[in-house]
Amino acid sequence: MDGNQVEYDLFGQVVQEKKTRQGMRPVSAKEVASYRVEDFSLEKLASGMLKVAILDLQGLALFEAPEGESTDLYGQEVVLSASAEAFRMDALCWIFGIAKKPVLSFDLCCELTHCCPFAMRRRVAQAQRDEIKALFRRLTFLFNAQEYQEAVEKVDDYVGLY
Repeated sequence: MDGNQVEYDLFGQVVQEKKTRQGMRPVSAKEVASYRVEDFSLEKLASGMLKVAILDLQGLALFEAPEGESTDLYGQEVVLSASAEAFRMDALCWIFGIAKKPVLSFDLCCELTHCCPFAMRRRVAQAQRDEIKALFRRLTFLFNAQEYQEAVEKVDDYVGLY
């Protein structure tokens, strides 16, 4: 799409250029050390985490940052060799509250950005139904029976796994 031509989708909406994580500038530890508390807000962090999750769900989780300078939704160092599918699975776990101890929970991010977590999960479940089922096939190998059942209960309102 060039600057003068406008593209429309099936619903008559203007097609926007897709964003990727590649456009995000990595922030070094030295730069962060120079920030002041006034430079941060939970709302900005929550909004950024929701944007990262959306990019991850779309398979656009691509990094150019040097090893050890990027973190995921859980504050863990990003593995640069990870596939788009691995990022998608992480995002699904975060959105549905399956994994423990994220930087901020999905529910809190929704609250801080004035979004409805139930409606957002419903929309994600509609678009990612097959991916959620694939995630649960993998969780059978990673979780014990109780953890697996708890995870199933968290997505039961959104996706019929069986």
